[in-house]
Amino acid sequence: MDCELTLDDIQSCTSDCPKSPSTTSWDGIFEASDLLRDKTAVSEHKATTVKKAFCRNQEQGDPSRAYPSSCFSASLGPVSELLYPSHFKILAAKIALNSGKPHLSSRGKVRLARQVRKPCPVNCKRCNNPRLTDLERATIFKRFWSLCNHELQWKFISDSVQVTPPKRRCARQGAKREKKAIRHYYFTVNDTTKKICKTMFKNTLCICDSWIDNALSHFQDGDYVPDQRGKVKQRPLLNSN
Repeated sequence: MDCELTLDDIQSCTSDCPKSPSTTSWDGIFEASDLLRDKTAVSEHKATTVKKAFCRNQEQGDPSRAYPSSCFSASLGPVSELLYPSHFKILAAKIALNSGKPHLSSRGKVRLARQVRKPCPVNCKRCNNPRLTDLERATIFKRFWSLCNHELQWKFISDSVQVTPPKRRCARQGAKREKKAIRHYYFTVNDTTKKICKTMFKNTLCICDSWIDNALSHFQDGDYVPDQRGKVKQRPLLNSN
């Protein structure tokens, strides 16, 4: 005959077992009911958010596992349905990725920190004079990566890029190499807008072309198109009969 554990049995067992200091931060998330197969018992704890664990780590003075609450809320928001401690590694990697900090990915790969790259040549004709100084570029870089959120970073890029139609068309309409738009890049420094080249723009923010393409695709004509990756609801299955 199979032996079925009840919630009272597990709670009495866990109450007698000593707790290690490293697991105190997860007491409000992982309890005895998580070990049961009863879905109703587990669902009661799905409303618990990761932010509760982060705040508790900060209160207990654990700097290795404490993260700024503003950065966490901006990058992930209230994350629910955290059922296993291994999810913490994924969330910590995502926060570090969105903030441009060095980290270890969820697959164990070392990711280097973002940093300001070298500017465009001094004789660049697309950058307005006076050119951006190293201090101004570092300030822009810090302001961009302190957003800790892809959507806010896309908005930052979209506000810094102006798209205009080309003044003249060399190729025939509908051709493969037809230029459809021209992008102008700007940075605002001390309430002054400075026009820069694409190289200066990308190297200051330490981004690639795909960042700009994605940002402009999500902000078209002033309207925001949300990112639907990972948000597709489960599709109904076809009846086999």
